[in-house]
Amino acid sequence: MKDNTRNGIMLIKEAPTGPAPLEIRRLWIGVRIPFIEVGRRSDTPNGMVFTVDQEVAIRELMKSSLEAAGWWRRQGYPMPEGLFTFNAGCADIVLDS
Repeated sequence: MKDNTRNGIMLIKEAPTGPAPLEIRRLWIGVRIPFIEVGRRSDTPNGMVFTVDQEVAIRELMKSSLEAAGWWRRQGYPMPEGLFTFNAGCADIVLDS
């Protein structure tokens, strides 16, 4: 079971990497999302990622873009107990716990 403890808030400053079309990924810019942890993953540009709860992330995205949130929902997200990872280079920490 995932730990939904909020460890801080990140602010997305540029389009994250990922499977969504670029126009959808760009709509994450400006969204603040509570993150669970910052960790390492070898398949990202600088190896660092923010891990976030999918449900929370999509809810925060919905505040600024119904279009983007709807795209993720049509893809089957949020998945039960699902997590997204955002490459750390696309976001800044704006609040630590």
